[in-house]
Amino acid sequence: MNFWGNNQMKQSKKNDANLLIRFLKYFSPYKVHCLGLVILIFINLAFSLIQPILWAKLLTSLFSKSIIQMRNIIICLALLYLASTLGNYFQSVLTAYLNAKLINNIQNCIFGNLLSMNLKYFDENCNGTLISKIVMDISQIIDLVTGQIIPAFVNVLKLCLLFAIMMKINIWLTIVAVCMIPIVLVIYSKQTNTLRVKQGEVRRANDTIIGIIQQAVSGIRDIKALGLKKVEKKVFNEGNQVKFKATFNFNMFILAFQTLISILGIIGELSIFGIGSYLVMMSVLSVEKFIQFTSYSQQFSSCSLSLVTIVSDYHKIIVSLNRLNEIEQNISESHEKFGDLYLQGGSVNIEFENVSYGYTPVPVFQNANMTVEPYKITAIIGQSGSGKTTAINLILGLYKAESGSVLINGEKIEKYSEKSLRQQISVVSQSPFLFNCTVRQNFKYINPDIKDEEIIEICKWCDIHASIMKLPEQYNTVVSENGNNFSVGQLQRLSIARALAKKSPVLLLDEPTSALDVGSAASIKQLLKKLKAYKTILVISHSRELIEASDYIYEIQDNKIVRV
Repeated sequence: MNFWGNNQMKQSKKNDANLLIRFLKYFSPYKVHCLGLVILIFINLAFSLIQPILWAKLLTSLFSKSIIQMRNIIICLALLYLASTLGNYFQSVLTAYLNAKLINNIQNCIFGNLLSMNLKYFDENCNGTLISKIVMDISQIIDLVTGQIIPAFVNVLKLCLLFAIMMKINIWLTIVAVCMIPIVLVIYSKQTNTLRVKQGEVRRANDTIIGIIQQAVSGIRDIKALGLKKVEKKVFNEGNQVKFKATFNFNMFILAFQTLISILGIIGELSIFGIGSYLVMMSVLSVEKFIQFTSYSQQFSSCSLSLVTIVSDYHKIIVSLNRLNEIEQNISESHEKFGDLYLQGGSVNIEFENVSYGYTPVPVFQNANMTVEPYKITAIIGQSGSGKTTAINLILGLYKAESGSVLINGEKIEKYSEKSLRQQISVVSQSPFLFNCTVRQNFKYINPDIKDEEIIEICKWCDIHASIMKLPEQYNTVVSENGNNFSVGQLQRLSIARALAKKSPVLLLDEPTSALDVGSAASIKQLLKKLKAYKTILVISHSRELIEASDYIYEIQDNKIVRV
């Protein structure tokens, strides 16, 4: 048992070290800034070591009643405090700059990697957890590293210097000052695993709360309409109670050690005062040296305390690094993979060749075959949940077939570059999504070169121009978050218009008329008939009109795609 336990502990420490080493790569561009921060910390360290000497001389000069000496010492102390204040100011400014830049760069990097994950990764991970990792974990790591860990390395040197100075003043008092530290370290080291577990519980509870809030905000209309406010409030209260317990238990755990350290520190200080006073009375130690020693011993205790609490901070960092590492570990297996082949515009033919795909343990497709020909409208029908939207996601390369191949112009989709795939394929999703910017900018995002006249013409095709012109700012109207200032039907027509603005040869539509009235649906049907003259069109729909307008119809049944 001990053998395996020791091996596991060694492996855990090795993994922690590897995590920290990999994380240090983010500091590489800021070597000069980190060096500057260390230099400032050293300067402030020097000030803290000089201060006790001046204080001791000032207090002893009271007995000699030397006015000139007192004046000179006070001037020196004033200059020292001024220099120390400036040093602390510049240290704080540099720390704040490093914090902001590091958080910014790491979040950019992690978010960029996140955007390149395939959809399956998002299907398997809670939104609240991902948000918490990117926002909170990164901030906590950087705050602790720049505010606690870097100064801690300097504190180690400070402890050594203080120990040497104290030993020079009096050996016995020094032994009393340091004897409590090993006791604290032994107790603390035995509780490191418990500390990490409790920190992990706090982070997971926080993830749950963020997930609940995110879900409630996204679905607020349904929550209100279905009368679920009490239910949601109960769910939130229960999650918040779990978070409260986890946070309180963690804080009490830390408080217990801090109290223990404080008690041991008080015992040490009282012992120093008692023994030191005795040595002064016995003329073994001068008053000036005794005053210096008490000041140095207080600094020694403070540094020791900060190093002990570093153990807690270290485990917070490791917990957060492990959580971020879960994203980085999935990059190799969940990262979207593309090739270098460029997909040309014009005639585009899409095929499913014995494609199998599923969500464990339920299969969606098994050896499915289908052809989407250019200049034709191909429709896919089937029951809800049969895999119609999955077929579009496979064509887009958002999912990867477990076996078989998705072919575009005879080549496997994996061979094409991501850029060319995105350029040549437009998609209208089942749940329309518009960016939180103006109507015009939504079109410019898709096609930066599109002219205003073209935007208006396309919007007229999609029967949305008249609605836009009724808005206060017309095409300069900002689409609110989640498109709340538009109806679902308007969002759907805008989404179709935006897809057409891309001018790509392939158009994929997932239930494009589900929220449209009969007249608007008929207009979309006529539009698709015109567009098929120069596009490859695949449409998923339950609309009879769209199905009747299709040249080919496939139905998904029993995990197969069958030509109707």
